[in-house]
Parts: sequence; C-alpha cells; structure tokens
Amino acid sequence: MSILLAIDPIPEIDHNISHCRCILLSLACSDPLRSSHLRDLALLYNSRCVQSGLKEDLDRSITSCTEAIFVASPWDKAGQDTVQGFYLLASMLQNRLQLFNQSSDAWYSLEYLRYLESQPLEALGISTNKVKTSFVVALAAQVRLGIGNVAQDIEEMTICCRNLLASDIPHLLLRPAIQALIDANDVYYKQSNASEYPEEVIECLWEANKWHYSHEFSSCLAVLLSLHFQETGSMEDYKEAVTLYDKIITSESNRDCPGPHVARALHNSASLALDRNCIYLNPESLEEAIYRHHEFLRIPSSDDDLYRCYFTEELESLMRTRSRNFGVSIEGLSGIHSLDAEVTSFPHLIASLRARSTTDKTDWWSVPEERVNHLRALKFVCRTKDILEIGEAIEYCQVLLAASRRSHFSLFYPANALGKVLFHAFRCTGSKGYLDKSITAFCDTLKMPIAKWDRFHVIMYLLRALSVRIDLSHDQKDIDEIMQLYSLGSKDTYMNPQERLWVSYAWAEYARHNGHPSGKPLVYF
Repeated sequence: MSILLAIDPIPEIDHNISHCRCILLSLACSDPLRSSHLRDLALLYNSRCVQSGLKEDLDRSITSCTEAIFVASPWDKAGQDTVQGFYLLASMLQNRLQLFNQSSDAWYSLEYLRYLESQPLEALGISTNKVKTSFVVALAAQVRLGIGNVAQDIEEMTICCRNLLASDIPHLLLRPAIQALIDANDVYYKQSNASEYPEEVIECLWEANKWHYSHEFSSCLAVLLSLHFQETGSMEDYKEAVTLYDKIITSESNRDCPGPHVARALHNSASLALDRNCIYLNPESLEEAIYRHHEFLRIPSSDDDLYRCYFTEELESLMRTRSRNFGVSIEGLSGIHSLDAEVTSFPHLIASLRARSTTDKTDWWSVPEERVNHLRALKFVCRTKDILEIGEAIEYCQVLLAASRRSHFSLFYPANALGKVLFHAFRCTGSKGYLDKSITAFCDTLKMPIAKWDRFHVIMYLLRALSVRIDLSHDQKDIDEIMQLYSLGSKDTYMNPQERLWVSYAWAEYARHNGHPSGKPLVYF
C-alpha cells in the first residue's frame, strides 16, 4: 500500500502542484470535485518527497488527504470519496513512518485501516488484499517501535497473513506481509523473555512456503525451526530445517560460486549441525557437523566474510574431537591456524565497548561483526596463566555482560565465560575469593534466559566449583545445593541418556559419601 513512486522530475512536479492548487482556488468550498483534486495534490506532494527527501512535503501530503476527507464527508453519500481519502491517508502515514520513523503514524494508520476493513472496498475500486497487507505492515511497525500489545499484535498479524494465504493473492503482494510477520516475531523474540517462537507463526510460514515457495520464505522458516530446535532439542525440527536448507543449496548447479541464498543456507545449516552436535554428542552428529562445515568453507572467501574464520576454528575443534574420541587421524588441518594469537587484546575490546556505549545505543549482539569478534574472544578467556591477563579477561567479561540487553539470550555468553575465567583464576592463584565469585557467576547464569541444553552444561560447571569449595570449607549449605543440582541434571531430558546416567551415579555416590538422605536418585528417560 506504500505509495513512494515518482517518475517526473521536481520542476515538472512543482508545475503540477501549482496547477492543482490553482484549480482548487477556483472551486467552491462545497464543490464535490475538491475532494478528488485534494487527493491529486496529496499524491504530487508525496512524489516530490520521494525526489527531495523533505519531510515537509509528506506533511503537506497528509494535510491534503485529511482535508479531502473533511470536504467529502457532508455530501459523499456513497462513501467513495471518503473511503478513497482514508485509503490514501493511511498510505501517506505509512510512507512517513517508513521514511521518518514517526511512531504516531503507526497508530493512526492502523485506525484508518481498521475503518477500511468494514467498507465495501472492491466495489469502490480498492483492493482488499492491499489493505490487509498494509494492516500487517503497520502492526509490524508497532511491534518494532515497542508500542501496543506485542503478543496480541503478532497474533493478529498471523491471522491476517493466513487469511491472505487463503485468498488468491499474488506473491509480490503477499511477500511484504509475510516478511513483516517474520520481522515482528524476530523483534519479539530478541526483546522479550519469550523462549520459543509461537507455533502459529511457524504454521503460517509452512503454508506460505507450500503455496508461494521462495528461497526467502523457505530460509526464514528454516531459521525459525532451527531456533525451535535450540530450545527443544526436537530432531523433527532439526530434520525439517535441514531439508529446507538442502533444497535451497541444491537449487543452484554452480556450487563453486553460489548466490547469496545458497551461501546463507550453507552457513545456517553448518551452524545448525554444530548445535545438534553440542546437544547430542554422538558420532553421527559429529560427522554431519564436520561435513557441513567443510561445505560452507568451500565457498570462495571474501573480505567481508565475518564468519569464515569462526567456522574454520569450529571445524578444527570438531576434527580434534573426532581424533580424540574415535581415533580418526586429523587430515586437512594444515591450512588451519589457531586464532589464539589473533584475538584482539582484552584491553582493546574493553575500550571499544566503553567507547560505543556513549555513542551507539545498539546492542553488540545486533552488529554481526561485533557479535563474531566477541564470541571468538570469549572462547579464549582462560588461555593464559598470567594473573594480569586473567584480570583483563575478567574485566572484559564483566563489561560485555553490562553492555548486553537485560532478559536477552545473549547475556548467557559473557555470563558463562565470566564463571569459567573466575574459576580459572582460582585454579591459578588458589584465592578462595575467585572461587566464590565463580560460583555466584554460574548461579546468576542459571537465572538468565538460556537454551535448555546450555543449562545442563552450566549445572556441570557449578557442580565442579561447589565440590571444590566443599573440600575447602565443608559447608552444609553447599552440600545441599549440590544435591539439588545433581537432581536437576539427572532429570534433564534435553541431554542424552549417557550424560544423565553419569550424573545419576555421581549423585548417588556423593550422597552416600556425605550421608545425605537423597542417596537413591531416579533417572527419567
């Protein structure tokens, strides 16, 4: 519905504006033609805005639309001019929202679009599907701007998109509505405590992908299924996502120089396979992760490929794990070098975080280059035994944690790394203060919005730290907490049975050794 096209140059548009204004001056206030000419004037101002970029032109366009509605209302019994006026006004408001991000425009355009839904649009020459598409786009803007009820808006968007899918709507008109739904849901996921995507959104994308297949729809659906897999560990979600990615990957015959959709699918499928390996830790998942990392790294490198080095390091780690656990020789690592020496110094990272906090309000996670750099750096916080460098790593984790959005899943990465480096500091110095802070950091991490399979690993780190402190102080409170953690770990259905069985045995042995009443744990499979 957004009307942003302009063909004529500014001098010609200016001439047409002057001509239209002269016509309006010659018409009586009650003349029915005034409404039509006012709408024409609104379109001309909109066209000039596209050329000039001046907000004043859009403001004049909206004023003309509003005047056209008021002029038409006393005599417009059929409602055609009134409806056309509201349709154009909603369009101009969305244009201003798109160009100048004026939040009130989202609310007012929604109000006018709701009015239009109750009108006989097709009989008045207005496409019902265009109005519905604009309605979804306006709701998405409201979600992005943080106004209104976000969950309710997404539910309403989903219903509207499914209605559009049920109609005979062309792909070019459906695409902005589905993309708006995806974008709004992504904002909701990142800015709230919601840990899972609504099933209704996934079902809507399945339907869109079925009847209006495109790489964009297929990729977005695969991303949602991948995120759902991260939360639930469901192999059904994993297989469906991989199938969607593979369909995109095999759609181009030239694998040596793939297009952006194929490159993105290769990247995402490698990340997904890595997640699966982290959750299930079996030979099959390890081999698939190695294979998909190799496939991604076959893409010719480019200067702006932020993830290439990251995937190279992950491939090296996967291949070393295979060699260590299954005796498979390490091949193909001659060109892979350790990143240890290349990680930017922690003082430099700290300085950049503090500098950006005063100039940039965006979260580090939302900037791809920063996200990759920080995730890489966090892998090396325990790389040294030098106490000065350990202190810098601790400070870095603390600053990155403070720079992360509250109630956001990105908190997990610096929080978990902080717990690890504090425990590493204790091992290097013997200072119990570091041990206490490490335990506090891991406890805080468990209270954050983290993936369910990550939770198990944090519990394991916390058990280790608490066990060390009990050996030093024999505090009964720590013993009771360890028993609770063993209980949680043994019942964690998101981990594989082998790990949970090990936790169960350790729980029983520890309970008997300390005379604790929970000496006969149950393992739930």
